Amino acid sequence: MFSLSRLGLVLALLLTASIQQPAWSAGGGGSDSSTVPSRSDSMPEEFAKAKSMIKGGKYADAIPLLERAAGKAPNNPDVFNLWGCPS
Repeated sequence: MFSLSRLGLVLALLLTASIQQPAWSAGGGGSDSSTVPSRSDSMPEEFAKAKSMIKGGKYADAIPLLERAAGKAPNNPDVFNLWGCPS
C-alpha cells in the first residue's frame, strides 16, 4: 500500500504534469516582407470605400470594391478580413 507521504508525492507530480505549459513556436524568426504586409503599406482606395459601405449596411455594394482591393493588395489580410463581413 501507499503511505500517505508517497500518495501526496504522486498526487503532486500528477498535478504538476497536468498544468498546461505555454507553447513555444519553432519558427526561424525571420520575416518575409513579400507575404506579410506592413501596416505602412498603402491601402487601395476601394478598401476605404468598402469599409464605409459596410458600416452603412450596403454589403452587396461593398463586395465588388473589395474584389478590386484584393487585386491591388493580394497579400493584405485586412482586405480579406473585411471581405468576410458582407459575405
